[in-house]
Amino acid sequence: MDAHHLPPLASNRDEVRRLSQRLYDHAMQHQDQGVLVAAQTYLGLAHYSDGRFDLAEQALTDAIERYDPVAHAHHAAEFGFDTRVWATTGRALVRWFTGHDEAARADATNAVRWAREMSHIPSLSMALLYQSLGHQARGDKARALVSTGELLGITARYGLPAFTGYAAIIRCWASGSVDEIAGATARCRRCGAWAAATARATTAPSPPRRWPPASAGTRPSNASTTACA
Repeated sequence: MDAHHLPPLASNRDEVRRLSQRLYDHAMQHQDQGVLVAAQTYLGLAHYSDGRFDLAEQALTDAIERYDPVAHAHHAAEFGFDTRVWATTGRALVRWFTGHDEAARADATNAVRWAREMSHIPSLSMALLYQSLGHQARGDKARALVSTGELLGITARYGLPAFTGYAAIIRCWASGSVDEIAGATARCRRCGAWAAATARATTAPSPPRRWPPASAGTRPSNASTTACA
């Protein structure tokens, strides 16, 4: 199975989980470390989206530790995003939700740095988006304005509409521009429910709370853990 055929994560979590497991089984059978890194990245992100933070931490950490910057440098071109960057950005949010804020900040910073070093625009965009989500989760509007400003500059230059929508919505939250969120949502077809939650959060007195790891596959009902890949 070619990882290129994995569907978008945000709206196809069950299918991504199933195909990622097949990819993992294939990698284990053939002892292919590169494919295993990709499979663990996808599995970890699927677990994160489901609120299974303990499983997400395990899978994403395994992907990061197995990643070889030389042997797996082709991942960015082959999978669309560098797997270490994507796994690390995902783990940053997992760690914030589970109360490990310093580790979460370090992951987010490292992911952005690695993406810059690679000069791979989609990976850098993903890293900046997830970093911005972390800033929003902490209620850090100043840093969110900085990271979304850079991301919007990149999307304007290279044309990345999904990233544009998400970044614009977070920026509206950071600037308090509730009325502009509807326009930003129109640029991101998957952002509707999350955008509505962001609009409510814009006028809320405090940042969102953390949630404990979900059990039996349940997902925190008000957790904004949407990935836009």
